[in-house]
Amino acid sequence: MIARCDSLAITIAFGICFAVSDYIFKFLSVPVVKQLQKSKRDRQAKYGQPNLDDLKDGQTALYTFVQDTSVNGVKVPNGATVRVKRITKDNQPQLALELPWAIGRAIVPAETPVSSILKEGEKNVYFDDENSKLVLRGVTSSFMIYMTVALYAGIAFAIPFLLYQIWAFIAPGCTSMRGGMSRL
Repeated sequence: MIARCDSLAITIAFGICFAVSDYIFKFLSVPVVKQLQKSKRDRQAKYGQPNLDDLKDGQTALYTFVQDTSVNGVKVPNGATVRVKRITKDNQPQLALELPWAIGRAIVPAETPVSSILKEGEKNVYFDDENSKLVLRGVTSSFMIYMTVALYAGIAFAIPFLLYQIWAFIAPGCTSMRGGMSRL
């Protein structure tokens, strides 16, 4: 009887979860996508710092952003290039914009360090990278993803009922041996 009730509970929970598996999948994918994009930005940042010893003070160069960032809410995509020059600020060599940079409606003034642009943009990067989409490699993959999500969510939602059934099986044995044990 218990096994039939448990399988019925899992089947009902599976059916409900299959109906809403798209929403469950989107909900569960948000933290995964954020972590993947964070690791991508960290990997890109490793390769994006030029050697400042190769440039002299005041010498200009082209700087290519190797990681996504944003300036005043406008996304600066990976691969965007700006003209920079080497400056010394607080006895530290840095790359700064050579000319004012117009991006969107904002104008970033000349002499703004690239490192401050990257720090500001780190907080406001938008996660709309087309590479963070799910890649399906099999004919039935899209159907199986929804089935798997529905199955695991159905089991998770049925656990309270399953635990109740287990307790309903154990409780009569506890009452006959130790009086008030089943009142927990």
